[in-house]
Amino acid sequence: MNVTKHDSKFSHTMNVTKHDSNFSPTMNVTKHDSKFSPTMNVTKHDSKFSPTMNVTKHDSRFSHTMNVTKHDSKFSPTMNVTKHDSKFSPTMNVTKHGL
Repeated sequence: MNVTKHDSKFSHTMNVTKHDSNFSPTMNVTKHDSKFSPTMNVTKHDSKFSPTMNVTKHDSRFSHTMNVTKHDSKFSPTMNVTKHDSKFSPTMNVTKHGL
């Protein structure tokens, strides 16, 4: 998923639930100039899971939340955030892993 060049309100939600095998979502968001609040919730995965989220070049308010819960095996999330000029408050919560 690629989202580029937004100038105003942008509110993206991605919910992924109950996966049993290979799962690799990618979310790339670039060049936002104002309000931006994406949310990514991922729950109840049983095996391989590797989400990547890249966020670049934000100029103003930016509030990203990534919640990942209840994983039983391989799990390697990456979050890259670069070149922010003002208010920025990312939160990443990872809970309840078996391995």
